[in-house]
Amino acid sequence: MKKRILWIALALALTLAACTGRPAAGSGSSSAPQPENTPAVETPSPVPTEQPAPGSFTVSEMRVERDGLSIYGQLYTPDGAEGPLPAVILSHSANVTSDTMHAYCEKIARQGFVAYAFDFCGGSKDSRSDGAEADMTVFTEVADLKAVLQAVGALDCVDSSRVFLFGTSQGGLVSAITAADCPADVRGLILFYPAFNIPEMAQKFGSYAGDTAFIESLKDYDVYAGIQAYTGDVLILHGTKDFIVPSSYSEQAAEVYQNCELHLIEGASHGFNEENYAMFGDYDAETWPYAEAFLAAHTQPE
Repeated sequence: MKKRILWIALALALTLAACTGRPAAGSGSSSAPQPENTPAVETPSPVPTEQPAPGSFTVSEMRVERDGLSIYGQLYTPDGAEGPLPAVILSHSANVTSDTMHAYCEKIARQGFVAYAFDFCGGSKDSRSDGAEADMTVFTEVADLKAVLQAVGALDCVDSSRVFLFGTSQGGLVSAITAADCPADVRGLILFYPAFNIPEMAQKFGSYAGDTAFIESLKDYDVYAGIQAYTGDVLILHGTKDFIVPSSYSEQAAEVYQNCELHLIEGASHGFNEENYAMFGDYDAETWPYAEAFLAAHTQPE
């Protein structure tokens, strides 16, 4: 509940500040807490897809273990494809679940990639993973993603040299931090309206949410210093009418990254489809071709 209060304060503050321009890079330390990861993966049990057409795929439930917590997720595997295959790991926004990513998983699987979407521990009241919401921070989610990255990369059907991270909003921030911490394990990074403003908002408006682990973990965190260690290819898509995370934050990230492609989506807000609470229409037809082209350009093994 306190983190939801922070997000409400964040939205109200940014509605007033959206025209103030690009934020200054933080001056705090770039070091972040690094929870220990001890991932293990349960054998997926296949669940047949309801769409057995050309480009069909199989959906399997797959759980990953991290520090005694069980992470719930679903693995999408293209039918009949010869492996090992490239893979995409999808990280959802705050206060929702991986269900918001399944339409993207289907598109990715039909393109010939393995896709895996999971619920962050304590990521929402509806999370099917272990963990309490009160214990969730950006960095516990980073620990979740690192465990998932290791587990997915170890699957027989996956080429560990071609694993991509794809995140929306807070999941985009988490994906960016994880890529910077594990650059050798991440072939490319796709970020939809990444919430690079969360550390700044936590520092400015954290008092509204009280003294929580989420706020405390971000007090001295410089997000741009934290993400710049990733030198691989990055694709960022951001709506021009996003009042939760103004596009200026992604513009600054594009300057920090060495190899970044940024596309501003005219008229879009914080979310590009109904599952992700798009406010001004569905933008998947405009945005997904960028992601599809980015993945296609990186299909060849290194």
